[in-house]
Amino acid sequence: HQYEAGIVFNDKTQGDSLLFIQGLAGPLAKLEFPHIQNLQNVIINKAELEFTLAVLPDDDIDLFPPSPQLILVEQNDDDEYVLTEDVAKSVTPQNRLDTEAFGGDLQSTTTSDGTTILQYKMNMAARLQDMIDGSVTTPIFVRSFTKPTNGSRVVLYGPGHSQFPLKLNLIYTNIN
Repeated sequence: HQYEAGIVFNDKTQGDSLLFIQGLAGPLAKLEFPHIQNLQNVIINKAELEFTLAVLPDDDIDLFPPSPQLILVEQNDDDEYVLTEDVAKSVTPQNRLDTEAFGGDLQSTTTSDGTTILQYKMNMAARLQDMIDGSVTTPIFVRSFTKPTNGSRVVLYGPGHSQFPLKLNLIYTNIN
């Protein structure tokens, strides 16, 4: 729906309420964690990104289904997008994503008020530990796992959304 996307793309005050991802040559979502190094002397036990699928007015997800899997990538020194460590360790020899280890698949969830929503949850424990330790400072990007071959698009609620903000669920141990 061009009207809705145009509003967000042209209005920076709404820019963090929706994230747009599309396969083929479409956009990726860039994520930065500017204050993550404030966590010092910790070991990350679990770090999970939680995105909720936004269904815009006039969307027909049966006709235009969202990507079945999302992954995290980063840019290398040659500005190529490569899998983050958490994703790379979860790819099987058959070039499939082990969703038990990484997640990334679209799942139906019921909220406490009984509303059914669709969500993607992704493990990024190794990446977050590297960011806290200072060995990695570059942003990460969210993209479709089948980006090179599938043009499906995904609209996600971003960190500024009032009802379903992007979340980082974090469990860690202090090592002081």
